[in-house]
Amino acid sequence: MKNYKDFTKFLDYVKANKFYEAKLELTSMIVLLKGDYQKVNDAIEYAKANSNFDFEKHHPSQPNIPLDTDEDKFVYEKGKLLSNFSKERLDEVLRLYPLMCEEKGIVNDPVSEDISDGANNNIIKNIAIVAGVAIGAYLLYQLLK
Repeated sequence: MKNYKDFTKFLDYVKANKFYEAKLELTSMIVLLKGDYQKVNDAIEYAKANSNFDFEKHHPSQPNIPLDTDEDKFVYEKGKLLSNFSKERLDEVLRLYPLMCEEKGIVNDPVSEDISDGANNNIIKNIAIVAGVAIGAYLLYQLLK
């Protein structure tokens, strides 16, 4: 994925003013665009210019579970974006992304980005879907707790 224009569902959601769905796509973009602040910001600017989309007022939250690693913090804050898509929270998620990658030993290889094929894109999409389901299950667990 090179930029937000590759996310056709996101473009459709923005045009239809479906903000929850657009926020869901934006949270997926963070990982799929490898935490590139400028690319994510371009998507947000597109949403603002083509709909009534805007950041929400920031509502700080206190997790009920220990967040010991950068990955824990990243997953928690990224999950909270769906219920509170604030500039502060987005900045925190983008700040945590490279820390989480470093912690997990994930290396962004520019050569593999240029040579990616459909199979790799499907794997990435499947990982993003599984991560989204996991975050959704975690949030549901927290709500029902």
